[in-house]
Amino acid sequence: MKPATQHRIQLGRRLVDYRLVRSRAARKLRIRVGPLGVEVIQPHARNGEDVSSFLAANAAWIFDQLERVERFRGVHRPVQHRAGEILFRGEPTQVRIEATHTRARGNIVDFVDGEIVVQRGIGSQTPRRAASRTGCEGRPVPGSRATLPSSPRAWGSAHNECT
Repeated sequence: MKPATQHRIQLGRRLVDYRLVRSRAARKLRIRVGPLGVEVIQPHARNGEDVSSFLAANAAWIFDQLERVERFRGVHRPVQHRAGEILFRGEPTQVRIEATHTRARGNIVDFVDGEIVVQRGIGSQTPRRAASRTGCEGRPVPGSRATLPSSPRAWGSAHNECT
């Protein structure tokens, strides 16, 4: 991130704080208004008076954008992830990993009583953490962000374990 300096300017009857970022690559003065506030990109060839007059000339637009950001502030809610849950068919669903005493090399994934159960045999080569992201034969559990291994051999050999 480029170094920025904090500034304050009186626009009409309102004080506006903004970050000034000087850029060698910029050719024009630019204003960005977002959730983090107002940012002005200033080309190295421009001076400080240009910035002040540019902000004054665009004051109405800046106020509109600041108001717009405030309206949308309530819409954006941070995503909270709970450990042991994934989205399954659009709903948060508990994932439970059970260790079985079989020599099975693959995992068995089932949907039981509203939760996803992964049965992982002692012979399984899937790390415990990855078992919660992929189903049997390496296919992703619906709603997870897992991807298939590039080699079909890594998908597993137990073809009838998925239910």
